[in-house]
Amino acid sequence: VLRSASWVLIVVVAALMAVRELGLDVTPALAAAGGLGVAAGLGAQSLVRDWISGFFIILDNQFAVGDVIRAAGVAGKVESLTLRHTELRDGDGALHFIPNSEMKVVTNLTKSWSQPSVRIPVSGSEDPERVLSVLEDMLRGFVEDPAVKSSLEGEPKVLGVEDVFPGYFTVLLQVRTHPGRRLEVGRALRTAALRR
Repeated sequence: VLRSASWVLIVVVAALMAVRELGLDVTPALAAAGGLGVAAGLGAQSLVRDWISGFFIILDNQFAVGDVIRAAGVAGKVESLTLRHTELRDGDGALHFIPNSEMKVVTNLTKSWSQPSVRIPVSGSEDPERVLSVLEDMLRGFVEDPAVKSSLEGEPKVLGVEDVFPGYFTVLLQVRTHPGRRLEVGRALRTAALRR
């Protein structure tokens, strides 16, 4: 951004110096450009808001290309980030162009670490204590699975019975993972629980 801005500044100053060397008076042109600048500034308020928002997104390192985020009602992987807009590719393959000023709240799903929460539905006729014991035993084997072992940060946990519904209840499992591996580890955890 600084390189582009300095390039534009150098070109403009060089052009003004060249015109002055040709013997033309640039003062009226500069006065007219000032008036046009004010009019353009009033008409381009949303563009300026996009640039300012984009600058602070980059400065604060809120997200970067490759992160998975949720913003402006859309979730997906960041494919491009400019001062003006962000491009997100969702799970269906659609590419969303979001002006940076439209992103009031951004949720970064891949920053530092992720923690998928998996809810396992269980028949209401099962003994909850037995179910918790079986799932805890399953998690001891899950951490040794070579397909997920390198993606885990810490031990998975059985947090207990989450909800009770007519005919079934749900048990909540949580595991901390490397960023970007949340979905894969969550799916593997569901599969392991269903097999068990």
